[in-house]
Amino acid sequence: MTKISKKDDAQSPSSIDLPTPSGLRLTQISDDIMILSHELPALSEQRLKNFSQVERELCQLAFEGLSDREIAEKRGRSVRTVTTQLHKLYMKLGLTSRTELIAWLHQK
Repeated sequence: MTKISKKDDAQSPSSIDLPTPSGLRLTQISDDIMILSHELPALSEQRLKNFSQVERELCQLAFEGLSDREIAEKRGRSVRTVTTQLHKLYMKLGLTSRTELIAWLHQK
């Protein structure tokens, strides 16, 4: 099933989400540019329901493989803020690293 989302603004590119295996999303943002990204598994979304919006967003961006610097740029925050927020998230979950966070997100 293909989900097509077209914006009314003539200058905005249309976005086409194409289904892919393993929780990956392929999004066409223009005629010649496509982005491949991860989607959190449904079970992980359920596990994150008691998290704040910031914590869910950090999980999603870390899951997509973004560095602290990339997350900071995307969220409009300093790298130090992102590093601190991730560290607090690890402590909340009893984890010590981004790798453990990603493994935790994959757990069933």
